[in-house]
Amino acid sequence: MNTLTTKIKNNTATVAVIGLGYVGLPLCKALLNKKFKVFGFEKNLSRIKEIKLNKIKIAAVKRFNFKKKIDSKNLFLFNTFKKIEETDIIVICVPTPLKNNNPDLSDIKNVIQNILKYIRPNQLIILESSTYPGTTKSLIVDKIKGNKIIVGKNFFVGYSPEREDPGNKYFSLKKINKVVSGYSNQCAYLTDLFYKQFIDNVYKAKNIETAEFSKLYENTYRNVNIALANEAKILADKIDLNIFDIIKCCKTKPFGFQAFYPGPGVGGHCIPIDPMYLSWLAKKNNFTTDIINLAVKINNDMPQRIFLHIKKYLNKTKIENKKIFILGAAYKKNINDLRESPIIKIINLFEKKKINFIYNDEYIPILKSKNLNKSYFSQKISKKNLREYNTILMLTDHNYYNKNFIQKNCNIIFDTRNFFKINENVKTV
Repeated sequence: MNTLTTKIKNNTATVAVIGLGYVGLPLCKALLNKKFKVFGFEKNLSRIKEIKLNKIKIAAVKRFNFKKKIDSKNLFLFNTFKKIEETDIIVICVPTPLKNNNPDLSDIKNVIQNILKYIRPNQLIILESSTYPGTTKSLIVDKIKGNKIIVGKNFFVGYSPEREDPGNKYFSLKKINKVVSGYSNQCAYLTDLFYKQFIDNVYKAKNIETAEFSKLYENTYRNVNIALANEAKILADKIDLNIFDIIKCCKTKPFGFQAFYPGPGVGGHCIPIDPMYLSWLAKKNNFTTDIINLAVKINNDMPQRIFLHIKKYLNKTKIENKKIFILGAAYKKNINDLRESPIIKIINLFEKKKINFIYNDEYIPILKSKNLNKSYFSQKISKKNLREYNTILMLTDHNYYNKNFIQKNCNIIFDTRNFFKINENVKTV
């Protein structure tokens, strides 16, 4: 332990980062900036090629020169796990999606199964993937046996949930408070010490299970409050009030209120997924999370509600005869992230009803998903397109959209983001 402690303090530890995506690559960047040697492990060969060519599109690392770090022999990329035995710290940043609305931990299981033969005493392994309480113990601690390894004594295990906010320029990895935990006191100490080398504020949780639960709870909190905002908007619309005006009033209260806003649904890997992990955990313990389940349903139903709203509003002309221009494909503004984006459900509804539409999103020039029948290409916001497809559906309020230009050249806007100003010449609903 003393040797590992010294290596961490001196930034001479070799760190393995497994999974080079939205979480793993920003972590690599932070470690490289602190002069750690980094071994990156990624099963996707095309991702490795993108990193080597400096063609990564993830906003948090888009301007970082990974190629320079490779050339200077500070960053090494691998598609197999043999080099794990040469590392001191192993950080697992693989996806934990849903499969049939149940947690899918297959990526974590595969990683552990593949690295077991390469681990050795005096290593620290940290799981960053979002998951339910008990995962780190059952999938990592309980699997690591033999080779003179005693977890908590000469081999160390920690859990520190990732906290990334894609597109948020005010909160880099360094500035986002980091929750850490460990299987034993020594494990917690080393995990805490490691993250303190490159993150400003680190908070040590009581135990691993508390840290695991905290990640799910903080995103479930957001899901529930977004659902409340969506439901309140539906009610406000029915009595001819503007929910955004109402929220402005509420925000004047200096305590007890945090603003959440309605929209076309929730996206990304965290807010739509994490509540389902808690719901699943509750069922395993003979309990039903009524509020969580209802919030998930409300948010998941928003694309359908938006479609029905458009259909009802355009009832004088068949919606099938309308040409609709969708603005925004990413799940939030100013990023190129399509994960769980509401546009997927919207397009499926449009396809089912054979509605003629195009979309624009400069961050996502090609729209393709396993949940779509075909790929689509982003179209320019030109006078010609706006006048031909003069029914606008605003899904993502990217900063580059020219409000005045769009409003001057269309007939009606369905604005799910409160992006456009009221214009007497254009109907905005």
